[in-house]
Amino acid sequence: MTDTRPDPTGSAAGPPPGTSPATHAVDAYLDELARMLAHADPVERADVLGGVREHVDARLAELGRPPTEADVTAVLTALGPPEQVAGEASAGAPAPFAPRRKRPGTLTGTWVPLVTTLALFLGFLGSALVLPWVVWLVGAVLLGVSTLWTVREKVLGIGLSLVAGIGLIALLAASLLVAEVCTTIGVEGGETTTTCEGTTPVDGIVLVAIIGAVVVAAGVTLVVLLRRGHARAQALA
Repeated sequence: MTDTRPDPTGSAAGPPPGTSPATHAVDAYLDELARMLAHADPVERADVLGGVREHVDARLAELGRPPTEADVTAVLTALGPPEQVAGEASAGAPAPFAPRRKRPGTLTGTWVPLVTTLALFLGFLGSALVLPWVVWLVGAVLLGVSTLWTVREKVLGIGLSLVAGIGLIALLAASLLVAEVCTTIGVEGGETTTTCEGTTPVDGIVLVAIIGAVVVAAGVTLVVLLRRGHARAQALA
């Protein structure tokens, strides 16, 4: 049976050479929408087209990776076919995707990703002091409140940076505690000789390896959060 459902992109033609299928799908959707709004007020038409473009870009930026054709199709399908959007605009209905009505959320400025991740990084890196923990707390609050990241990303960012900071404190404390094994040997005449030797540092090596792995994981996570947050903030700017 032939599938008669309308193509959400508004075009069945393939992408031109040098154009990705995802980009072509968005462009085809907007071209079809612009054609249907040809007789609308120019300002309103530009408002609707710009709003749809920004809405699609914002949804795709939330993925944190290059969008696939399936991702774009899902976003365009959620918007509805071009004729539906054009019909609502022609009937005088509010344009839900217009820039002037866009509500980006809480703490979505382009400065938020850098300040947040830098505060978390400096916080756990200098965790042996009191002030860096205050800085870390600021970063944790920004990460938790901002809508630039998903719940999973927030848990990873806060959790790993916290564990890394505690681990560095434990490593510093262990380095200050020098364990020694002392042996006392009695000799003739009532005198004794005491010999002290350091313990085998196997446990210390294991501790350093574990803490090092956590610190690296925390650092990599913060870099990923910085890149994803910046991309999403740019899309909402």
